[in-house]
Amino acid sequence: MTSTTARIGIFAAVLLAAIILRILGPAQTDIAWLLTVGEKWLDGAQLYVDIVETNPPGAVLLYIPAIVLARAADVTPESMVAGLTLLGACASLWLAWRIARPPEKAWPAAAFALGLLAILPAYAFGERDHAALIFLLPVLACYVARATQRPVAVWQALVAGLCGGLALCLRPHDVLALAAALVFVGRRGGWRAVLTTENAALLVTDLAYAMLVWSTFPAYVDDVLPLVAAVYAPVHRPIGAMLINPTLLIGLAALMGITVFHRPWPVPVAATALAGLGALAAMLLQGKGWPYHGYPALALLLFAMGCASWASPHRLAGLTLLAVLLGLAYAWMGLRRDTDAVTAAVAQLAPRHPRMIAISPDIALGQPLTRTVNGVWVGTSWGEWVTDGVTALLPGEPEKRHVLEAYAARERQTLASDIRRGRPDVVLIEHGAWSHWAFSDPGIARALDAYHQVRTVSRVEIWLRK
Repeated sequence: MTSTTARIGIFAAVLLAAIILRILGPAQTDIAWLLTVGEKWLDGAQLYVDIVETNPPGAVLLYIPAIVLARAADVTPESMVAGLTLLGACASLWLAWRIARPPEKAWPAAAFALGLLAILPAYAFGERDHAALIFLLPVLACYVARATQRPVAVWQALVAGLCGGLALCLRPHDVLALAAALVFVGRRGGWRAVLTTENAALLVTDLAYAMLVWSTFPAYVDDVLPLVAAVYAPVHRPIGAMLINPTLLIGLAALMGITVFHRPWPVPVAATALAGLGALAAMLLQGKGWPYHGYPALALLLFAMGCASWASPHRLAGLTLLAVLLGLAYAWMGLRRDTDAVTAAVAQLAPRHPRMIAISPDIALGQPLTRTVNGVWVGTSWGEWVTDGVTALLPGEPEKRHVLEAYAARERQTLASDIRRGRPDVVLIEHGAWSHWAFSDPGIARALDAYHQVRTVSRVEIWLRK
């Protein structure tokens, strides 16, 4: 077998493994919801009015091409998302390789990077953080080239800057990843290495996006953004929980591995590791601790560790530790709420194409369950995240009680209206506290008078229209 054939075989094996995992893997919660939002918007609903999403418009716009292409090709939007994500990962990696121009013998690093993009995300595959990292790679490659004083073609810098800008449209927190790498570049190359075409293109892209949001989606700016800032963003996991978050522990272990197995750091390793540290800081800053928030940090730090271990005199020890960390990271990225039993029960009990709504603060209850049973979501939002946030914040912010309680009251009114107007065939209610909450509110209780409970599965009450 020739060297070229072996390389093609390895890259093909990585892509084949990724495709198999996507076929066998479960549908992703946030993607399912954002596809539903995008479909309703394309069908005439007013975004942030008729259908409310907590994220900026970029989160919805990301999946619009997949919806449009899926409708044209008569395939599921989920399969189109997977296909476009794999295509984007390959294109991003190709462009980053062209920009950084590593030696030919470095091709195993490209194969490893493809695995980190196509396999490591697991349940986070196609998520916004996954897409953001795919968009970030070309601009990080530009930074490596600038730090080593290699020229970058203008068209490459423009495309890389556009991609970097799109990454920040999806995940503004990832500016910390770029900033950490850019500081390193500036220290090596001075201001000329910072005031570059790719950074100008990145800035222009984000300014254009800000103008688009302000002019096209005023309801997000005027209504949803203040609500998110008051109720959603301030809710964080406790400091202790964040300090033992698997993303942080695996990331720090990878950083230790980079330091132990290769010193001093080569420029590509340094730039990637610093970007990973910035992404790790972004995960901590968000304070939610969810696996997909940590994916960019883990992918960058594990890539840097892989490169450092491969070039180390202690290669075997480094690669052994890397394999352990990769296994732990993949398991962490694969965590999800298992609603398979609830999905099976709804499919058995509900009519075909049921109209559905859920009473829960967990988006994973109704999504992707609704799409899996070919249902129609009739809720304005995916769940009671406002009430959940208000409940968490009130003990520590009594001075904001009036504002927070007004937000919670508005959510209760919206839920009752959605049930009355949307006439869902199925109402899913989290058993226990949330069931009590729903029936303790007169408006919601009256709306639920038309329903009767038929089964409780995995602590989820299934209510059908009488």
